[in-house]
Formats: sequence, structure tokens, C-alpha cells
Amino acid sequence: KTAYLFFFFLFFFSGRVTCAIPDNVPFKLQHTRTDGSKYAEMMLQSGLDREKQSEHTLILTAVDGGEPQRSGTVRIHVSVLDANDNAPVFTQSVYKASVLENVLRGTVVARVSAVDADQGYNGNVTYSFTHLEEDSSCPFEINSYTGEIKLTGAIDYEVSPNYELNLQAKDPWGVAGASKLIIEIVDVNDNSPVITMASFSGKISEDSPPGTVVGLISVQDKDSGKNGQVHLTIDENLPFKIKSSLRNYYTLVTEQNLDREKRSKYNITLTATDEGVPALSSRKAVGLEVTDINDNAPAFNQSVYYTQVMENNPPGVALLQIHASDPDQGQNARISYFLIDDEVNGNPTSMYFSINTESGIIQSLRSLDYEQRKEYKIRVKKSGTVNINVRILDANDNAPVFNQSVYKATVIENAPKATYVVTVNASDIDSGLNGQVTYSFSKSKAGIADLFNIDETTGRIYVTKEIDFEKDKKIEFRVEAKDQGGLTDSSKVEIEVIDVNDNAPVINVMSFTSPVSEDSPAGTTIGIINVKDLDSGENGQVRNYYALITDAALDRESLPECNITVVASDAGSPPLSTKRTFNLKVSDVNDNAPVFPRKFYSALAAENNSPGISVLSVNAKDPDENQNARVSYILQECEIGGSPVSEYVSVNAETGVVSAVRSFDYEQIKELVFTVKAQDGGSPPLSSNVTVKIMIQDQNDNPPQVLYPVQTGGSVVSLRLKLYIRLKRVEVGCFILSVP
Repeated sequence: KTAYLFFFFLFFFSGRVTCAIPDNVPFKLQHTRTDGSKYAEMMLQSGLDREKQSEHTLILTAVDGGEPQRSGTVRIHVSVLDANDNAPVFTQSVYKASVLENVLRGTVVARVSAVDADQGYNGNVTYSFTHLEEDSSCPFEINSYTGEIKLTGAIDYEVSPNYELNLQAKDPWGVAGASKLIIEIVDVNDNSPVITMASFSGKISEDSPPGTVVGLISVQDKDSGKNGQVHLTIDENLPFKIKSSLRNYYTLVTEQNLDREKRSKYNITLTATDEGVPALSSRKAVGLEVTDINDNAPAFNQSVYYTQVMENNPPGVALLQIHASDPDQGQNARISYFLIDDEVNGNPTSMYFSINTESGIIQSLRSLDYEQRKEYKIRVKKSGTVNINVRILDANDNAPVFNQSVYKATVIENAPKATYVVTVNASDIDSGLNGQVTYSFSKSKAGIADLFNIDETTGRIYVTKEIDFEKDKKIEFRVEAKDQGGLTDSSKVEIEVIDVNDNAPVINVMSFTSPVSEDSPAGTTIGIINVKDLDSGENGQVRNYYALITDAALDRESLPECNITVVASDAGSPPLSTKRTFNLKVSDVNDNAPVFPRKFYSALAAENNSPGISVLSVNAKDPDENQNARVSYILQECEIGGSPVSEYVSVNAETGVVSAVRSFDYEQIKELVFTVKAQDGGSPPLSSNVTVKIMIQDQNDNPPQVLYPVQTGGSVVSLRLKLYIRLKRVEVGCFILSVP
């Protein structure tokens, strides 16, 4: 390309000018124009590539033609502008990625990148997928700016193991570059094996040899690698095994001989397991029926049959039904019975018996007689033979007979349960069941079954309940013997009960007096007692009536009541006894007078006392009780100083408090001595007396008086007294002398 980049107009007033630039640049200079004018013109002489060199710097030199030569320079800076001349280029021509098929949506699968050598806006790149079909459901999307590729849909290795996506990187002007992304889907074990019965009839003959093919099995697993490698197994306890034939195909074959009679059906569970981690498995159950072959002969369920028939039977009676079984099935198991025609009493068996070929029921063709023949032996065959013994039973034509008409025994009363008493015995001349005798109590007397038990087989009689001699001294009842045909005989049993000393005497109070007066004389009857003992003989020996009497005089004050224990004992061995306690109270009589605790009472009373003041208290006790012990206090009449004592003191009849009736004067009376009587409330009353002394204490209530000499003419004669006292040993406080 040629381009005019710069125009230089050089004006010269004289001389010639020459311009030059370096040779290694894509520019050139042009100096001459057609009109002859001179100028310098720089032109582009080769193409520019900004992506290789975006700037050019050069020196323009102008040289004149003078002598000396002169020159000038100028620096020229050329910037190359970008043009959109480059397409985006991917960093790889083919991108490859792998992703697990169970990865979550939104997972970044790959990141692609393209570079545009252009600059600025021209270098902007956007990414996209190309060549996608319109109805394609691509499970991936690409971020048009970052090149990130994310999973947006479902992926399944078994549906599409890989994806090949065309990538495009495009600049804003539509110039594009291309690449390719190959995404490999990595298989995970997400599919269980699928079992299909390619060939299976569901039946097999029991005579099939080992190795017989039962069925062809197809096993498919959509996964790949080890995830798709499958193993097929069955239960170990079955007579079958699995053999691998072709890839993913197996055969189920017999491993042992089969026997339909032991097991006619098999439920076979096929288990297919892959080698994935974790392994997945599936099961399929198939039913196999083993078909029958006729490989078993009929067998009788008994080697010998026994039956019996009562003599004189009606012809045609069924004797028994025999049964043979064949473990085979269907027609192979159908059985027919035949009678072997042996001789009986010189006659063929068929004259006496017949057999139903289908049911196996054997019938008697004639009436049989026990006295002629007691047993018949016949034979029946199918494939094998069985023996049948027919016994003729005796008819019950004889009743049992006891060997005693009366059985006597003794038993001790209170004998423990199961104590043996006696054995009764009866015999029956019939045979078999007709001769079997059972024993029981006759129903004619009630209650016997409560006291005794009889063994119905042996006839032994035992005690079942304690027997009381006092209730039953002798027990009589009847026993019955009965054969199996209902014929009976009876006998009497007499049992004497022997007494034991098991009853203690019983004390009954006929009369009893309580309380009894304490003045009752010795020998007074207090009560009448009756004693009984239900036992007999020495066991019951006690006197019947007793009198309870006093043995000595009673004194309520010493013993107000007592407990009397009466013991009654019998003469048994060991003896039994009974106690009875009586509470006897002794009633009071007035036989005790009140008693003062002191023989003499004394007290001090100050003169000039207030009338009614309490001076002292007397007290008496009476050991009697109630009214007899009630004490009253009485002031005995006497005179003191010529006046009755009652004018000086009084006594409270209930409390015994002695009170002053008047104010005492020591100068008139110095002491009071009197008697107080204590009297009880008995009838007649009893009493006792006590002496009471009250000493009056002097008070300084009188002035002194001169008695001698007598006052005359108003003069007082003094008198001096001399007292001569002979001292001797006296007690402190002893009265010595009174001077008036």
C-alpha cells in the first residue's frame, strides 16, 4: 500500500536541499513534483502490522548543498492504529473433559479460552456452541464471556457415553475462530443387573440326571467395565447350580438326583450381582415343579393289623380298614386291595371275609363264634403283603362277685390323708374288658366320698379327710364292683374308728360371783364350773362339775382384785389341758376407822388475831373405799376457861382446817387444848380422835404497872430489887423467872 503520511514544504531562499530517512523502515521520501517545486514527502512503501509492531520512530535529515554543508534533523513518531484483521484463536484445537454421569447439575465441566490479537473493542471475544440441531437437548451450556461450560441437563452414560461439541469464539465484528470439545461421560454403578428367563418351562422330571438343563438365563447390566460385569448365583442348599455359557448368559442345571416324593417344588432365587463399588444386585424367584414317575411301590402303614369283633356279630359287619400309601402321584399312586385266599378250618378265607378293592375295608361274611375260634389270620396284598389278625371278643354274660359279703377294718381318728384302710376284691370270670372290674362307693350313703377314696382298679380304700371319733365312732357303707359291660355286685364295709386324745377339756362357767365382799368367810362359793371332754375312756376322764370357793378370809385393802386361773386336764397320754382365767374383785366393808398420821397436833397463834383465821389443819386417812372412806372432822365438846371450846375454835368437817372463832388474848388464856374426831361415812361409822394444842403468842399490847410500893401523896418510892439466881445447867430458851 502507498500512503502519504507527511508533507514537508521546504522554502529555500537560496541553495539546494536534500532530505533522507533510514533505509530499514517501511517508509520512503519523494523530493520532486511535476511542477518542479521542491518538497519532501514520506510515503508508506510496505504494509504495516500493528500486532507485530505498533510504533515506528525515525530521524528525517535535511542536507543543503552549500560549502560547508549544513544539515537539520527532525524526529518523527509514527503510531500504527489497530484494524480488525485478526480472528480469535482458541488455546487448543481440541478440548477434552470427563464427568461422572451422576454429577450434579451446575457443575463446571470444562473451561475454554480463545485469544484475539486485535486491540481494544476488536479484541473482545464471545463463546458459543455451533452446529447444534434445533431439537437437540444439549445438557451443557457455555458462558459466552468466561468460556465456562456447565452441566444443565441429565446425562446418562448408558444413553450417551460422550458428547462432541463445536466451539466458536467470535469478536464484535463477526470474525470467528473454532475449536472442538469432547466430553467423556464416566460410568458409575447406577444400574442393577436385569435377570431375564430366556428359556424356562417350570417343570422337570424327577428322574432327570445331574447336569440336566432347567432353564437359560440372560443377565444384562447397562453399566460398563466392572460396573457391568455380573455374577449369577443361587442358594447353596438346592440341588441345582449355575453354569456360564455365553457372555451374559447362564444355564440353570441339576446338580443332584431329584426325588419328587421328598420335595415336589423348589423356589429358586436367582441373585445377579455386579462388580461395582458399591455392588448392586437384583433377585428373581422362579418356581420349579418336579414331575412324578412311578418309582415307588405302595406300602402299608402297618406291618400287621389287629382287630377284634364281638362274637355273634351280624354278617357284613366291617372289621377294619387297612390303608396302603404310595408316595407317587396321580395314576402312579392309585391302589387296589386283594385278599389272599388261604384256608381257615379247611375252608377258603373268602368264605369268612371280604375286602373292598378301593377302600380296603374288610368285612365279616358270617357270624363268628368265640367258642369255636378265638382268632383268624388273613393276608391282603397289593404289591406287598400285610397280615391281619382278627380276634373274636367274648360277650359280657357274667357279673363281678365280691369274695366277702362284709369287710371289717379299723382306723385311728385323725389319720393322715392317704392312710390305707382295707382292700375289697371282686372277680369276673369273663375275659378281656368284660372281666375288668372297677370299684366305687355305692351312692346310697352320702358323704362317704368325702372321708374315703377307693382305687377303682385295685379296690384299696384310703383316707381322704381326717375322721373325727367324736362324730363317727363307726362308719358303714357299701362298695360296688362293676365290669365294663355294666354288670355289678355290692358288699358292705364296716370301719371302727379308734379314739385318740385330740380334744382338750372344755371349761364352761355355770355361775360366777364378782365382786365378793371382803368379809365373806372362808369356804364361800364364788362360782360353779362345768368341765367336759369329747374324747372317750381315759382320754375323756374329767369330773364334770366343780365349785370355786374362798380358802381364807379376804381383805380388800390388801388385795382388791385377783386373777384366778383354772386348769382342766384329762387322763389321756399325753394329757391335754385347758386354762380359763377369772377376774375376781373384792368389794369393801367398813372395817377400818380413819387414822390420823400424828398422835398430837400443835400450833402457835398470835394474840389479837383476826376471827376466822386458819390456825392449822388436821388430816386422817381411811383405807376403805367410796362412802366408807369418806372422812368428816368433828370438834369434840369440852370447856376452856369455863367456856365451850366452840367459842374459841371451829373445824371444817370436809377439810379438817381448824380456824379461830374469836380474837385471842394472851393475858386471859395462854393455850387451847381440845380434841378433834375423824369419822368415816360407813354404816355404822368408825372414828378416831386426836389432841390439838394451840399456844397463844404474847404481843406487847400492855404498858408496865407498878404494883409495889403503893404510891402515897404523889411521891414515888423507888424500890431496888435484888435477884439472886442460882445458875445450873439448863437448856437454851428455858423459862427462868417472871417478874411482874
